[in-house]
Amino acid sequence: MKDLSGQLRYLRKKTKTTQTQVSEIIGVDYRVYQKYEYGEVELALHRMIQLCIFFQISISYFVQNTPYRKYVVKQTTEFSERIATIRKEQRLRQQDVAKEIGVSERTYRRYEAGDTCPNIDTLCKLAAFYGVSVDYLVGLDVAE
Repeated sequence: MKDLSGQLRYLRKKTKTTQTQVSEIIGVDYRVYQKYEYGEVELALHRMIQLCIFFQISISYFVQNTPYRKYVVKQTTEFSERIATIRKEQRLRQQDVAKEIGVSERTYRRYEAGDTCPNIDTLCKLAAFYGVSVDYLVGLDVAE
């Protein structure tokens, strides 16, 4: 995975926005956003999705080392809905998915309920397990 903090700085400077502006857009305190850029705090999935929509980039830019490229990005489905749908379509049980990606069944149930989101590593494991892109998994529609 690339250096997320460096990517955030690069995107912010490329779009000529300030840390304060970006922090307001994603709903965090200015100092929290600074910590994202300094690599002191892990970026939560829902914040990463907000940043992708704002900067019009694929989430793959952050998590799968794809080059920077501007897209039209919108969220069409919530993450929790998407993973529940995919799991059911593939006729899998929650406990089987949980075991495969290395989390407890309770944790996975909380992902599907929308009570919590996985960290970036677990998100990548889920996408690989389901055989879909990370963008698709989190419900982002990424178009040219």
